Amino acid sequence: MKTVKRTTDRELLFAALLFLIVSLLGLASPTEAEPKTAVSPRGNCVEGEVLVVFKNKVGEISAKSVAAAASEGGYLHAAARTVGASAIRSYSSLSAESDALITLFRSETKTTEQLMEELKRNPDVLSVSPNRIMYAASLSEARPNDARYGELWGMEMIGASAAWAVTSGDFTGDIYVAVIDSGIAKDHEDLKDNIAFEYCRNFASEDETAWEDENGHGTHVAGTIGAVGNNGAGVAGVNWKTKIIVLRTLDKSGSAPWSNTIAALDCLVDLLKSPNPPKIAAVNLSLGGGNDVPPEEAVSSPLSLAFRALDKLPNAPVIVVAAGNNGMEVGAPATVDLTAGKGDEIQYIAHRGEYEYPASFLGLSNMIVVGSVASTDVFAPRGRASYFSNWSSKYVQLAAPGGTYGSSRTTEENKYQNILSVSHADADGKKADNEYVYMAGTSMAAPHVTGAVALLASRYPDLNAARLKSRLLVTANHDYNPETDHVAIASPDMGANIERQKAPDYKLSKYGLLDIGKAVTTPPAEIPLQSVTLTAPDVSECEEGDVFFLSPAFEPEEATEDRALTWKSSNSDVASVTRNTGMVTVLKTPGRTTITAAASDGKISGAVELTFGDPEPEPAPTGKSGGGCSAAWPGAIGFILIVMVLLLFTCRQA
Repeated sequence: MKTVKRTTDRELLFAALLFLIVSLLGLASPTEAEPKTAVSPRGNCVEGEVLVVFKNKVGEISAKSVAAAASEGGYLHAAARTVGASAIRSYSSLSAESDALITLFRSETKTTEQLMEELKRNPDVLSVSPNRIMYAASLSEARPNDARYGELWGMEMIGASAAWAVTSGDFTGDIYVAVIDSGIAKDHEDLKDNIAFEYCRNFASEDETAWEDENGHGTHVAGTIGAVGNNGAGVAGVNWKTKIIVLRTLDKSGSAPWSNTIAALDCLVDLLKSPNPPKIAAVNLSLGGGNDVPPEEAVSSPLSLAFRALDKLPNAPVIVVAAGNNGMEVGAPATVDLTAGKGDEIQYIAHRGEYEYPASFLGLSNMIVVGSVASTDVFAPRGRASYFSNWSSKYVQLAAPGGTYGSSRTTEENKYQNILSVSHADADGKKADNEYVYMAGTSMAAPHVTGAVALLASRYPDLNAARLKSRLLVTANHDYNPETDHVAIASPDMGANIERQKAPDYKLSKYGLLDIGKAVTTPPAEIPLQSVTLTAPDVSECEEGDVFFLSPAFEPEEATEDRALTWKSSNSDVASVTRNTGMVTVLKTPGRTTITAAASDGKISGAVELTFGDPEPEPAPTGKSGGGCSAAWPGAIGFILIVMVLLLFTCRQA
């Protein structure tokens, strides 16, 4: 009996020690930490694909150097093979402007989550993101039998007729706008004369010439921007004569992965950097999607870097983005789950904890985010925000007509609820020329602003993006800035799984309703820059070699001065910063430095102090917290593991 009891004690001790070691390993392993960019299990990304940003390892980045890095024997392809993937595409123009290598990896054998976990261990990786899905930011449509200008209530709301008395788009040269969307109906009577055929491209499939619309969303958006006016047919756009560059990214269903949008932005940057670029006043993105990474950390994401590359070009366009249709605050996480559709056609819109992008991106000085105001509706009488519109008095700059979700049939009673524009199909959804359709959404609000930028550029062709944006913000109707009466939406037609909730009277936008009439008829004025504020992620646990970006914010936002910044680190032994992009590289920890960004020839500057680790070293921590950078294994746990292994060995010998 004693022998049996003695053996049981050994086994119990052995099991206890083994359990403790396994537990400590689980606590200590850096690969078990929750990733900062978690892959949603709900199908909002392309499975097996990731967008990867590598630190610059090719020296001077050019199209040639990126191509070499992505070649069969190149650096990017080799990095892909180490995780069982292939380098599908690189984005040379965006990479050159970002000072980082942006590429798309795909694996046939590993999940997105597995790829992300393995790539995050690569010290050369700056960031890695799922290839998330973006959606057209529209809601409903109703098809009329004919079209009349008198039904374009949105044009009157923004003062278009007053602007047209001065200019309808007349300019000695061509003013262009780019539309990143689902394509366009290229033979439509109200569009064909304004399409810049030579620059149009398709990124929704391998055939770059297949940019004709199969969804209808892009055609509707393009019509509001630049349908031919005063031609006796259909409708008129805000600018009757602007040239439209179609960059198709959305498929027939109205959705697309991030990589399509990044490819379109890469093409646009390449075009703007060409020897004789067209004068592109604005780019319209009436699309968006969710991401659970907060704005201050999303700065280093591939999509954010693509936008930043475009934004910092000397001839950058105004970037016009739809605020989104979730009834949520831009820049804040969604408080509910929201879907649209019925049965097998249910479509993702937003999940609890996700932020709306690109509307929530920080540090883009030439971007305008647009919320929606309604016509007459039982929920939103004239003068109220559209009940679906996202809102923010910080992230949303302007409001514009976007309609109100109503019946799918056009009747005499409800036709004024939504926005009338050009259609690619007839009432039965069959491809047809010279059709028109009603739709609603912030997708419909954004092109009013894009068209306004193009119209203003035709009146004042020497204004750059900062000054064009400034004119629209300064002349906006500040008195027409309705308070939101919602934080979420529900509609039987949308199949939403939540109910309408009362919001605590937040403003729809920062500046109010677009007024293009006032913008065109009021002479431009110089507005001085007063301050620059820098935002940084949590860097307390950064290690040597870690890289991240800082985000600048300018006040007042409508300032007309040059926004180009010159960056400097007060302690270059601790961290360096790229002179033009604000990319910080940690060189020594622990340590402390102050990063300064100066504008207006150094007259205005902002600064942020960065502390990496503890400048006065203390005993190593026993765990790992979240934030911008990763921590090494705590030494204390390693010591405990050694002691436990020795005890285990002694136990086995007894």
